[in-house]
Amino acid sequence: MNVLFLLITALFALIFGYRFYAKLVALWVFRLNFRDYSTTIDTAGARQFTPCHPHVLFGHHVAAIGAAGTLTGTTIALVWGWIPAFLWLVVATVLAAGTYGLGGLWLSARYALHSVPEIAGRLLGPRARGLYFACTLALLLLLSAALLWLGARLLMTYPGSVLPFWLQIPIALVIGGALQKANDRSLWVVSLAAFVAGVIVIWLAGEIPVAFTGALNLDVFGQSSLTLDAEVLWMVLLLVAALYAARLPVSKWMRPRGYLIALQAGAMLLVLLAGIVIAHPPITAPEFHTADGAPGPLPWLFITLTSGALAGFHLLIANGITARQMADQTNLRRIGYGGALVDGLFALSAVIVVSAGFKDLAQWQAFYASWNDLSDLRQLPALYIGGAVTFAGSLGIGEGFARNFAAVTVLGLLVATLEAGLRIVKRNLVELGQYYGITALAQAPAGTGLTIGTVLLAALWLAHSAGNGASAWWPLLGLGNQVFACLGLLLFAFALRQGRRPQALVLAPLLGLVAITLWAGWELLILGWRNGEGGVFVATLGLMTLEITILLKALIALKKAPLPAPKT
Repeated sequence: MNVLFLLITALFALIFGYRFYAKLVALWVFRLNFRDYSTTIDTAGARQFTPCHPHVLFGHHVAAIGAAGTLTGTTIALVWGWIPAFLWLVVATVLAAGTYGLGGLWLSARYALHSVPEIAGRLLGPRARGLYFACTLALLLLLSAALLWLGARLLMTYPGSVLPFWLQIPIALVIGGALQKANDRSLWVVSLAAFVAGVIVIWLAGEIPVAFTGALNLDVFGQSSLTLDAEVLWMVLLLVAALYAARLPVSKWMRPRGYLIALQAGAMLLVLLAGIVIAHPPITAPEFHTADGAPGPLPWLFITLTSGALAGFHLLIANGITARQMADQTNLRRIGYGGALVDGLFALSAVIVVSAGFKDLAQWQAFYASWNDLSDLRQLPALYIGGAVTFAGSLGIGEGFARNFAAVTVLGLLVATLEAGLRIVKRNLVELGQYYGITALAQAPAGTGLTIGTVLLAALWLAHSAGNGASAWWPLLGLGNQVFACLGLLLFAFALRQGRRPQALVLAPLLGLVAITLWAGWELLILGWRNGEGGVFVATLGLMTLEITILLKALIALKKAPLPAPKT
């Protein structure tokens, strides 16, 4: 089968979803067209409210919702063959991820931009607030650690991307003020200038590779306890830069940098799709595949192919980053549902690259020979970048420039998510301290220090286990994503019920995700116990305990709260 069939089928489904299904959800479920519907967002719950042009906000939202994680998860999911990954990706993106993205912005606007734990406390009761705090922090810290480690590995793997990546920061600082004041006409000029500057930097600075060599061993009692090598150094530098970005106003660094990355990612995606159309290679991957030691596709396909299909942390990004930059609700469908579709396009590009980027079936099977071969997660972004370079070559683009451009773009997407996640972690720690009277946490410096220490320790642990078990942590991260997606859909259902609005399109994926996460959590507990992975076992047990407790509290709240009377 030719790869063009996948591309055309998926594009048709995504366009249909945006043109028709998104309107159904917006009009019938969230009632965005009622005459008494206010388009102004109540910003009473916003700590930092910085509205901007909708196009700029859309770019920042797309960069922040985790396209780099989408590429990695999709590449892993193809271990079961291209048909399961492709079908779940397309169906879930159109029916679930788009609804989730739109619903996250709607929920935040409806509840005055209060945090997700605060909204949970109002809908499910005060005790639910603490449980949502725990889920939020656990998911974001694990996600940040994984992104930090993967970012360091990309900087080590592609020395030509180092200088261009860091030089994007001054470009973002320069265009930040212009983007803040941009109107429809001037935005195109600023965008073109920023994109051209970014391309020139990648073209020139990419010819100057930068790498750290050597290592410093820390010995305690004659035994090596810590090796300060390039990986650790890059993690520290990325973490410091991301936390500094989280401290600045979003209009100074995060938003312009995210917008610049989104422009580059859009160009990379267009070039990749154009190269696919010109080369139109056959699919070399098998329709279905069973690798040695790999678990069955159910439920792990749904857990591993996270982000591109449905990711729980998208609600946190929508609530903590995107909604706080919206002056009104007229763009909820475009940004919420449209952003999910763009993320699905990145997942689709990964499916195509991995399915048709290998020379033949034997080469593909050699890469996906066993589940243990995927334990080295750092090779997965490299596989996508290599495929992007191959298809870009069909357009006559030089290999070296294409490699550096793709590496800088993937790294930028990864760091955009990291910056957004750390910003939300800091805000939640301060809010947690204020609500429970913990003075140390209520102070921003203490929250920053706790964030630095926790994320760095988790990233170092992940790096330590990279050679013999890092693949166990990606299913755990995927499980955490799906658990939080359940909790987010639960909040949507209660908010819709409170407003006497249809809940069927939310309840259907909610019930499905509850079954999938409980099934996957049970299997991950068994695997963690059998393989002696104590960290995975304890983390999974805690995650499942939180989910079951919240679901029980939701049932109690549902029983106690009568259905509100209709408006007259």
